[in-house]
Amino acid sequence: MAIRATGQETLLYWIVLGFAGGVVINELARDSITGRALFFYVIIAIAVATAVFFAVFPKNTVVILIFVVFCSTGAGFLRNYITVSLDERPTALDQFIGQEISFDGVLTEEQERRDFNTRLTVQVKEVNGERISPRASSKTKILVTTGNPRDFRYGDVVRVKGELVLPENFYTDTGREFDYVGYLRANDIHFLVKNASVEVIGRAPPNKILTGLFSAKRAFVASLSKMLPEPQSSLAAGILIDGKQSINGELQEKFRKTGLIHIVVLSGYNVSIVAEAIGRMFMFLPRFAGLFSAVAGVVAFAMITGASATVVRASIMAILVLFSRMSLRNYDPARGLFIASFLMLVHNPAILLHSPSFQLSFLATFAVVKVVPIFEKRARFIPERFGLRDLVVSNIIVQIFLFPILTWMTGFFSAVSLPVNLLVLPFIPLTMLAGFLTALSGFLLRAVALPFAFFTHAILSYELLVVNFFSKFSLAEIPFGGFSGWAVAVIYVVVIFWVLVFVKCERC
Repeated sequence: MAIRATGQETLLYWIVLGFAGGVVINELARDSITGRALFFYVIIAIAVATAVFFAVFPKNTVVILIFVVFCSTGAGFLRNYITVSLDERPTALDQFIGQEISFDGVLTEEQERRDFNTRLTVQVKEVNGERISPRASSKTKILVTTGNPRDFRYGDVVRVKGELVLPENFYTDTGREFDYVGYLRANDIHFLVKNASVEVIGRAPPNKILTGLFSAKRAFVASLSKMLPEPQSSLAAGILIDGKQSINGELQEKFRKTGLIHIVVLSGYNVSIVAEAIGRMFMFLPRFAGLFSAVAGVVAFAMITGASATVVRASIMAILVLFSRMSLRNYDPARGLFIASFLMLVHNPAILLHSPSFQLSFLATFAVVKVVPIFEKRARFIPERFGLRDLVVSNIIVQIFLFPILTWMTGFFSAVSLPVNLLVLPFIPLTMLAGFLTALSGFLLRAVALPFAFFTHAILSYELLVVNFFSKFSLAEIPFGGFSGWAVAVIYVVVIFWVLVFVKCERC
């Protein structure tokens, strides 16, 4: 039986949503072994019964859909069950919880600078002078906080001394409990050492390619610092390659209040701009060579920025776009979004409930590719010149679409977010291009870099002026409590299903 393209697309949505539902159900039932087993047996029984019914009525598409949904739900349930079971196995560090220990390990990520400390992700190799097996060390990543002012690098072998503790959830200033345990678990971290003594005792980079990429990143940021004053240089580095850790806590808070923090968290927006630029750069090459070069560039960008959940998802989508261009097929960004998200959930199902960046990026991208076109057709009163209609409609829809989850996460609502985004976002692609040319020319000759630096400084100063001005308004932080996680989930399930059904009806 031939399935139309729209039918295949609908089937994909149901598979991904079913898989995500299975992950959620298993996460909610993780404290009940009986509940887990009962649910999984019920899923299998329903799937088998549906398969038998399909054998009797082979042309019933509803039965096919039910069968697929239950199978994907069971797969998501089983995948998360396996992940949680592996996380709950005893580790080589359990016996040291609550004790002062000394351990040697290697930094598996670049340092994360904060205003008053530095955070390091350490893969443990030795504890109190005793070597632990490689199999055990794969489950012993520790988040170390230190006041040591020196610069640490990926691949540094460090000796850490401090008290080993388990992470705990905490309450934010707005009264919401943050699931810090789940957030760290999504990043494969189960232990903390706070206020640690850290010294570098050697170098043993786990990956030479990453070592080279991180070295290039540091050189790039240093070139920006040489050509631009603060805070413009930090903001340029944050937008381009270094994320929000480049800017200090006070400026970060202003960006949060004005709803503009997404431009310095290396989101899908940044990756899409980079992918478009790389694709244009290699257009002169033969098709296969150009595709290979563009994909390699996107992968390198994802790795050099730390390969966060958001960047990886956006990079997969960008690569799907590039492949679609090579095959000369029409590319559906929503299909790419669901495929990329599915692949990431299969790899690490914990990000579904415990990675805010993944949640926000998925919802924002879904709003842009599925919701915005619906309303853009009805906004003909806004002129199209300079992309004004797309800019206005996109910002309004995305702000509305993210309102439930953002207010639940932060406990406040920013009434100035929309005008700030409208004033700043049109200049971000130009900022990235100018910043890149400034840093690149800074490697060659200062005199050559000065014109680019002057232009970059002017754009960044304008963006900072907008943020500083609007962050002073009391409307930038309106308390907005009362949302529960369940209410937010129900809202988005209903909205997403409504949008998918509406789009399908419009095509009919």
